Parts: sequence; C-alpha cells; structure tokens
Amino acid sequence: KIRKYPENIQRVIDKAEDNLAEFRYMNIQDDAYTCRYQRKVIELYSEARENVVINLEHIRGWNEYFRYDIVNLFIFAVLLAVSSVLFVQEKQTGMMPLVRVSRGGRIRTALSKIAVLLLITAAVVIVFSAETLLIFAFRLGLSNPANAIQALDDYTYSYNIISIGEYLLISLSVKYAAFSLFALMTAAVSVFLYNYALTFTGGLGVYGLNYLLSVLRYLNADSPLKKLNLISVSSVSPLFVRFCSANVFGGCVGYQILAPVAYISLILLFSVICICKYCIGGEAARFRVSSVFASVREKAAADFLMNKKHTAANHRLPSLFSAEIYKTLISSRYIVILLALLAVKCLISYSAYQPSKSFADGVYREYMTTLAGEMTDEKREYIADERQMINETIARREKAQQEYIDKTITYREYEEYLKKYNYAYSRNELFADIESHASYIDRLAAEGKEAWFVYDTGWKKLFLSPFDWTLYAALLILFSGIFSSEYYSRISSGGFAQILRVSKKGRKHTFAAKMLTSSLISAVMSAVWNIPDIYFISRAFKLPLYEAPIMSLEIFGESRLELTICGYVALFYFVRISAAMLFALTMCGMSCLFEKALSATAVVSSFTLFPALLNRSGAEIFGYADYVSFMRATPMLRKGLAAMLIFMICFTVMTIAVSMLSKRKWEI
Repeated sequence: KIRKYPENIQRVIDKAEDNLAEFRYMNIQDDAYTCRYQRKVIELYSEARENVVINLEHIRGWNEYFRYDIVNLFIFAVLLAVSSVLFVQEKQTGMMPLVRVSRGGRIRTALSKIAVLLLITAAVVIVFSAETLLIFAFRLGLSNPANAIQALDDYTYSYNIISIGEYLLISLSVKYAAFSLFALMTAAVSVFLYNYALTFTGGLGVYGLNYLLSVLRYLNADSPLKKLNLISVSSVSPLFVRFCSANVFGGCVGYQILAPVAYISLILLFSVICICKYCIGGEAARFRVSSVFASVREKAAADFLMNKKHTAANHRLPSLFSAEIYKTLISSRYIVILLALLAVKCLISYSAYQPSKSFADGVYREYMTTLAGEMTDEKREYIADERQMINETIARREKAQQEYIDKTITYREYEEYLKKYNYAYSRNELFADIESHASYIDRLAAEGKEAWFVYDTGWKKLFLSPFDWTLYAALLILFSGIFSSEYYSRISSGGFAQILRVSKKGRKHTFAAKMLTSSLISAVMSAVWNIPDIYFISRAFKLPLYEAPIMSLEIFGESRLELTICGYVALFYFVRISAAMLFALTMCGMSCLFEKALSATAVVSSFTLFPALLNRSGAEIFGYADYVSFMRATPMLRKGLAAMLIFMICFTVMTIAVSMLSKRKWEI
C-alpha cells in the first residue's frame, strides 16, 4: 500500500487533468464550478502526494473503530431522552409561571439549560466514544496513532495531511457538533409543544428525516442533503474519505469547511429559538386537530353525564385493565409516538426488502426452484449433467475459435456456441453453490439428518433481519413511565401515587392491572411490528416449502434444530414476542423502583445493550447474555435451544425478581 500510494494519488490527479482538458475543449469557462472543482482536486492531491508519509506497520483496531457507527444510535437515543425533558419539566409540574417571574428566570434560565444540554452532549459523546475505543483496544489492540490517516483502508484517497490521532480528535469535534445540533433541534421542538410524547415524536421525526436523507439515492454524489445531514456528519467519514465540495455561488467549497460553518450557524440559530420562545411565551402550541379532539372528548363526557341519570342502575365503572390501557396509550399521548415509530419501521422495511435485481440471485432462484424438495437420484443426475455441460462448453472455447478461423464451422454455428459459452461461463461459479448445497445435504444425511433444496433468500432475510431499534425504542418510551408517571404527578401533598395507593384497589389490583397491560400491549406491539418485514419480504422474495426441515437452510447447519421451517417460524416469533414481553415487564418494574422514567430507561438500556456492544467488539462470550440477539431470535437460536433456554430462564428470573421488588414497594 505504501508503494502504491503515490501511484493511486497520481491517477486521481491525472483523471482531474483529463477532465479539465475535456471541459476546456467543450468551451466551458475556467471560472465555472466544474473547472474549479477539478483544479481544486489537482491542488489538494498534489500536496498530499508530496507530503503524506505512511509508516510501514500493521494497522490494528483503527479501521474497525472508525467504521463502527452503531454507537451513534445510542448517543441519539440518550440525547433524545435528555433534550425532551429539559424545557418541559417546569411546564408539566406547574412551576413555569413561578420560574419565569423570578429573578433570572427567563434569559439566564434558558441560557443555563442550553449550557447544561451542551455539556451533557459533550459528556455523552466522549463517554460512548471512549468506551467503544477502549473495547476495540482491549480486543484488537491499537497501532501507532502517529501514522498518516491514509494508512487506514477507507481513507486511502483522503487529501488531509493528518495523523490517525489527529483525525480521532477531529472526529470527536465533528460528532459533538452534529449531536449538539440534534439536541438543540429537539429542545426547540419541546419549547413549542411542552409535551413529552409530542416532543419525543418530534425528535424521532428529526432523526427519521435525516436517516431518510442519508439513504436516498442522489443524481449528484456530493449533494448537500446527502453530505450534511445529521447521520452522515455524525459518522464523520463521509467528509474525509475523499475530497467533496458544494457549489456555493459558483465557488468550490469543500464540505470540511462548509459543514462546520453550517452546523455552528444552526446551533446558534436553534439556541436563539429556544431562548426567545422560552422567554416570550410559556404556552404550548395548539393545533386544530388537538382542539377538535378535545371538544369531541368534552362533548362525549357531557353526554355521558346527561345519560348517567337514566342508566344508573345498569352503570358499571370501567375495569382497571381498560383504564390502564387508556392511560398508557391515549391520555399520555404515547400512541402518537408508537404510530410515528411504526411508520419509520414500515419505511425501513420497504427500503431494505426491495425485489432483488441480482443476476446471481436470479440464477440461484432458478436452480433451487428446479431442484426444490428432497434429494433424489434424478436430481443428482441433473446436477452432474449440468456441471458436465458447463465444463465441456467452457473447455471448448479455444477449439471453437480455431474451427471458426479455419472455417470448419459457419458464423451461425459459432454464434450459437458463443451463446452457450456465455450461459456456461456466467453460471460456472454460481452453480458451485448448488453443488455445495448438495454436498451439505449428503453430509447431513450421513449424520442421520434431513435437508432439502429450498430457495432460501427470502427465509434468510426474514430470520436474519437486523435488530429492530424502533420496537426497542417504543417499548422503552412506553413502559418507562407506567409507574413513574404516578410518582411524577404532583399534588399539594406529594406524588399522586400516595393517593392512588390508599384507594380501594390502588395496590394489588392496580399493580396487577399495570403489569397485565404491559404484557398485552408489548405482545401486540411485537406482533404488529413484525408484519412489515413479513409483508415486504414475501412480496419481494418467495417463501417456499414451509414443510421443509429447517436444516435445509445452511445458516442453521450448526444448530441441529429438529424442526420444519413452519415450526421454526412459530418458535421464531414466540421468542421475539417473549423478548418484548419480558423487556416490558422489566421496564415496568424498574419504573416503579426508580420512580423516574429517565433513570429506569438508563438502567434497562445499559444492561440490555452493553453486552451487545461487547459481543460485536469481539468478546463472543457476551453473545450468551446478549438481549439484542434474544430480541432478534435467530442469532441466539443458532447457538442451540439450550443456550436460548438458559438465557430465557435467566432473563425471566431477573424479570420476576424485579417485579417482586416493585410489587413490594408499591404495596407497602
């Protein structure tokens, strides 16, 4: 790589010079953006070619660390939780009028809140980034940070003359700017709405919009929308892997300059918005839909009271269970968050599971459909004949060329051979996968196991679907406040929980209703959240042969599961629904024990996500305590039913223990 680096950079320069010459030949003005861009490329890469020195050493750890951007999702989640409550809590507790009329209760308070938010953002970015770096250092080691950034695989064509250590500090600064802007945008939403549920929804909307901008396809690879969205900037690498710029009034401005200017300006803008709205008015924005809903609700209540006199004998109070469902979903307005997250889930599934246009998958599908079912002697013969035809057709190429030159065969005969050759050549390596699967079937048969030929592309996408962070976030948000909301609702004598717990059914019955509500809602949510994946995968790919043994899918070759695909589907969704229910019950228990939604969220998210981070970083032992794998089901089931049962039993015992402790606290 060290030897080839000057050559690689010179090719970039030569290409830019060729483009510049072509533009001039086309009479494009030298001061046009396209010409300025090429000259900038020549200037920057010429300087890099002369000054970059890559030291000879084995690079360890850094490539993996800079590629690992899953940690950004956790940072976004933490900042969403923090920034959503920063300005809202005074409004929700009724302290807003007192705070705003006190000395320093407006501008100083708003400035203090923003300063605290920026400090928390810095702490979160540093802690999560340092934690990730330490894990990679522990598992893989870290090479010399003084080496040039071009020593890293993804940064070969970076024009920056900086070391890996300097890039690490720069990346932290860029991340801090991106996450600060996200936190302030969420805070700006909160000062207009002053509602936890709606603020969460607004923050998720900000994240979802930026995620959409990062995955869309653009005609221009250097589009500002693609390069400057929060997801891309928080990843940092899109700004540094190569030179990219924007057309600013005809000028060629690199994104490494444009991004800091844009983000600092936006940070100041949203800070001013937060301060002005907080100081000028403390009322939440009112929407016509909300007003209509409120008027309908008031009219319904009036009608109910009017009719109550005529139905007193038959009147029954609503059950605690239905009341808890209404409180959890409707009155708290968390239903808005759930619908928003479900919409994001549908969008992600739609984008991820588009019909395959791959030639390789088309050939694989053709062969697997032809051979579908159990292995037979006829299928063995078909495989042998197909391989013989491919080998003979490819081997005859030189002979056919010579025969055509010698005119022993006609042009039409040679053209027919070329068609067969193209067919054979294009399928030579792809057919090897079919032969490999046939060998896999024979190997299992020798062990007394059964496997079939199954077109499994769709099945693999379904069973290996990634961690559903939208469902995880929905469960976390919905159930973190199921008990804490009772403690948080303030009256003159303290939390509303004190009154509720001395009512006729405020202890055992209320606790049971809350836990039953959590179980039912989480089970329904898990089932509903899996529907988009099933729909889009089945639409894009076939899901054939439900009756085939699950061992027909080679991804289960080491698990030795004695199930059909249909049986595994049932087990798969049973595990997923169980994971959601256990998580919800644990979240409810923690909500009662800690009395604060934020504290409960922090604790539960830590012990459910941290093992996954360690497992992904190479500490495979944590895979057996990985809730993310449990929620995905297949990664845990591939370790065997024993591993799954042990984890489920341990998680269930922990859930029962947390529930018993919370029950004791609530009832006593």
